[in-house]
Amino acid sequence: MASASAAEESCDEKFNLIAEEVSHIAQSSAESYAGIRDFLLVAVGLSAIASIFFLLTTFDVFPHFSSSFSDEIVHKAQASCHDPPLRREWRALTKEEKMDFIGAVQCLAKKPSKLGLNTTRYDDFVYVHVNLYPDTHNVAPSLPWHRYYIKIFENALQEECNFEGQLPYWDWTLDAAAPEDSPIWSVTHGFGGNGTGDSHCLEDGLLLDLKPQYPNKHCLQRDFIPGMVGFNYTTEKILDLWQNTTSYHDFRTHLESGPHKSVHNGIGGEMPTHGSSNDPIFFVHHAQIDRIWWHWQQLQPQKRLEDYFGPNNVSEPDALSQASLQDTLAMMGLDSDRAVARVMDTRSKLLCYQY
Repeated sequence: MASASAAEESCDEKFNLIAEEVSHIAQSSAESYAGIRDFLLVAVGLSAIASIFFLLTTFDVFPHFSSSFSDEIVHKAQASCHDPPLRREWRALTKEEKMDFIGAVQCLAKKPSKLGLNTTRYDDFVYVHVNLYPDTHNVAPSLPWHRYYIKIFENALQEECNFEGQLPYWDWTLDAAAPEDSPIWSVTHGFGGNGTGDSHCLEDGLLLDLKPQYPNKHCLQRDFIPGMVGFNYTTEKILDLWQNTTSYHDFRTHLESGPHKSVHNGIGGEMPTHGSSNDPIFFVHHAQIDRIWWHWQQLQPQKRLEDYFGPNNVSEPDALSQASLQDTLAMMGLDSDRAVARVMDTRSKLLCYQY
């Protein structure tokens, strides 16, 4: 196994050298005919290497290689996005940046649906979340589906409401000792506070104009649980996840049923329901969930950018072989449906961001 690993690392090294050469020659190719000629020669060579490894793995000449090794060559040959923008924690934003984000959310809530509904553009996202809930929660697709979902939301803010920033995340580990006192609940440059009265309607802050339509028309609701279950999303809890879960399935199940669920339940109101994205806090919460997954992936990127398995059906929790990287993430028209493989790396052309 040691020689096999060395062989694989050697192949990776050779590939990276060739890929660097392709990039270098491509940059100078516009300057001379010779550059174009050399670029084509190297590109042909790269294609040949991919073909050779396809044949080798197909006929089990190197049975110890990952079955996705030839796919990895193709993946590496496809340039990632350059200088992926950084998503930042809510507290790192200036007051102006916070107001820009809230303003863009308000903007979406005033635009008409693009799904042919009689509700707003913001409600499009809630409608899709409600309808796909059973297929995207407590199952393997939960993390990749939400990663893509909140990216589409970010795109809508930027492209339809001129938002110039990135989707922020809320690092609730910083608030775990007293979540109800987090600055994120500011009524002047945040998401507003708790709901009031028997209906738990939000009655102050910048989001009062939001009028949720799904599953039926109602006020935006929050109902903080005392302590907001903060003990379950401390820094120690997240460090334990990063250090002691070694497979995607174990990581996802512990994250989803632990910190993720506790934040939803602690906020109450919209958040523990299928219509949780009625509350804009949903998106910065799920950016934090995505960040935690991203960090776990970065600890062993060669393995974990492809580590994906588990059940696709919540009624079959032990069917761990159901999920595949080729499975489709449905979006019901919010954007194109995509294969899970397309959203495993946040620095891909499709996603293009980092934390």
